[in-house]
Amino acid sequence: MAVHMAKKYQTPDEQAMEIGNYLADCLVDHWKGQTIYIPSDSSYKRSARDIEICERMERGNAHEIAAEFGLSFVRVYQINARYLAEKRKNLNTLTSSKPPAKHPKNRGLQAHNIFSARGGYD
Repeated sequence: MAVHMAKKYQTPDEQAMEIGNYLADCLVDHWKGQTIYIPSDSSYKRSARDIEICERMERGNAHEIAAEFGLSFVRVYQINARYLAEKRKNLNTLTSSKPPAKHPKNRGLQAHNIFSARGGYD
């Protein structure tokens, strides 16, 4: 970690090692004897990637975006569909204070009942 910090912040190696050792000692003093789980930050990185994909999405460029991000074009469409659904949901929440209307009865079942009353599909 000290070497990474030295490169990133352009600090001398000795100073970076001193800071790294100090941080390690602090962690030991505070957390000694305990198991610590440090989750990866993949969901944050994925959401940033997904936002960029959706902002760049246009008709017909899914293959290009998929190749750039190492995804299938189907996955690019799935990401965009999820993004658009969330956007519509948020828009509906902002524009309407009442709950969404219930869906009408399934018309396919009603049509089936009409046909069965006439004795089939002749």
